[in-house]
Amino acid sequence: MSASRKSVTLTLLDDGASEGHRFGINALASTCASAWGSSRELFTGGRDGSVRCWREPEGGGVPRLRFTVDEHTDWVNDLALLTDGDLTSAVVSASSDRTIKLWRPEGETGTPSKCYTLRQHTDFVKVLGYAADAGTLASAGCDCCVVVGDVARLAPRVVIGGSEGARAHGDSIYALAVRGGRCAPAHTGGCLSGAVAP
Repeated sequence: MSASRKSVTLTLLDDGASEGHRFGINALASTCASAWGSSRELFTGGRDGSVRCWREPEGGGVPRLRFTVDEHTDWVNDLALLTDGDLTSAVVSASSDRTIKLWRPEGETGTPSKCYTLRQHTDFVKVLGYAADAGTLASAGCDCCVVVGDVARLAPRVVIGGSEGARAHGDSIYALAVRGGRCAPAHTGGCLSGAVAP
């Protein structure tokens, strides 16, 4: 009888090391103006499960870390910035932990006061799409379904596929375009699916 083998990965972190992500970056989002006081910020989502906000210095230079949000337990795959007029008012992240997190940074520091968790997916959430004109946030991923939600209520309007019925697509969804109340997902089968209206 052969003994079963288990693989263990151990990551040692140096507290004095860089302010950056411990592993690769999967998502980027940039804002020109935010409701919490900074004129230019860059958000990064990483394979370490964190979202980091960087202040871009006037006239260029190296961005400086403003804050880190460690709410996910797995890779952050995509980011979306929600807007209120011309200002970014909230940040949304999609993760392989099967959740979507939304927070509204407050004050001059931009530190998040409360994080909202949306659990509509049964597998990795890979992509987000946002349409400010309709207040619509859509998400999709490896569970082959699309969730189209209402940002104001933080609730889904419609779930296409998944446990609500037949799978929306035969393959995982890695790209999503949203405009108004319509979204168009693309999946690994190489197809762009028809637009869905909630």
